[in-house]
Amino acid sequence: MMGLGGLAEKLGVRFSLFSLGLMPYITACVIVEIAALFVQPLKQWRLRGGELGRARLTRAAIFLTVVIGIVHGRALVWQLGNMADGHILVDNGTAFKSLLVLTLVAAMFFIIWIAGQISIRGCGHGISLILLSGIVGGIPHDFVQALRLYKGALSSPQFLMPMLTLAGAIVLIVYMERSARQVPIQYADGRQAAFPIKLTTAGTQPVPWAYGLLALSFFFVPVNEAFDQVSRPVSSWIVANLHQGTVVYTAASAILIIILYVVFTALFFNPREMIDYLRERNASVVPDETGGKRDIYRGLESMAFIGGLYLVLVPLSLQAIWWLLQTDFTPVNGISLIVAVCITLDLSGEVLFRWRSDSLVRIAEFHEPWKAGLLRSLLEKEKVPCIVRGYYHRSLLYLFGPYIEMPVFVAASNENTARDVMRRYFNQE
Repeated sequence: MMGLGGLAEKLGVRFSLFSLGLMPYITACVIVEIAALFVQPLKQWRLRGGELGRARLTRAAIFLTVVIGIVHGRALVWQLGNMADGHILVDNGTAFKSLLVLTLVAAMFFIIWIAGQISIRGCGHGISLILLSGIVGGIPHDFVQALRLYKGALSSPQFLMPMLTLAGAIVLIVYMERSARQVPIQYADGRQAAFPIKLTTAGTQPVPWAYGLLALSFFFVPVNEAFDQVSRPVSSWIVANLHQGTVVYTAASAILIIILYVVFTALFFNPREMIDYLRERNASVVPDETGGKRDIYRGLESMAFIGGLYLVLVPLSLQAIWWLLQTDFTPVNGISLIVAVCITLDLSGEVLFRWRSDSLVRIAEFHEPWKAGLLRSLLEKEKVPCIVRGYYHRSLLYLFGPYIEMPVFVAASNENTARDVMRRYFNQE
């Protein structure tokens, strides 16, 4: 007898015990993080709460995850119950559906627990690795399907061109994500270091916001005939042009992504906070070559524009090659590819570090990439290698994603030196 998941897939719906995935948790984290910018007491927890404040924010995100998971699970179960004249579920009653919703929510929290265990006992950040598995999990199947479609002809343009474009996009992503402007600083004792300002200052967040703003245009499509007589030309144009695949939609999304990239950099990237943080620790930015004051703001506009172009170029290049070749071989979209490459950079770096080092010791944890980069620079000056877990993935999320912490690990033989650096330059024991 065909199982529930198999029957649902036959009807065009993917359904399993883990159908909710991590999205309710990720959404809750994003909502809490945005609310912490404006809402008391969340704002106080975020700014002055320290580790206790972050724990409270995490607890708030967990409670919100329950609510979002129930809402999402209810919508999924009720949609499934209405398909095939209600014959998919063995019982269409409210009690059975409610039990199924609770089961989906419990399965979601099981995934979150597994992710936590990976972070504590394994290699890499658990949430990141689960997201990576979701992105790349279907690639082998797509690859085999492409080979069957083109009868094993690896030289077929419909197969070769997407692969070359994918390889080129990966090279570009690695280059862009590893690029950073190093701002030199000096402490009162003469110690010099640098903190990084990544070229991709706003991560990938402008993309979902741009698509969301474009989706809002459909609110202008009338729902009643009286209004329809007035706005028919506008609504007809929106329906005809503002959907994926059209030139207007592509151009509008590209422009919005670049604009939002610049706006996000201006709103959330705060050099003044960096200067205050350094001043509290008796450090200052080293003057420029002419002896004048070095401006951290210098070049931010051009960096934001370059980052926006990059965020447009990668997805559009992949979409363009799929469209021009009329191929069904579409293993991954652009933003998912950026996320997958960044997680892979984090994971490969930690694997190599663990392979070369003895047992590791966790000496610090950060939520701002530039602080983690500053500690790495200080440790390098002391000839102490370290690894920052989740650095590249966390940089993509910027403020939107407190679920990716950045713990710093050193070899056990270097623990005393590393803790001395933390005590002298970060005021932490």
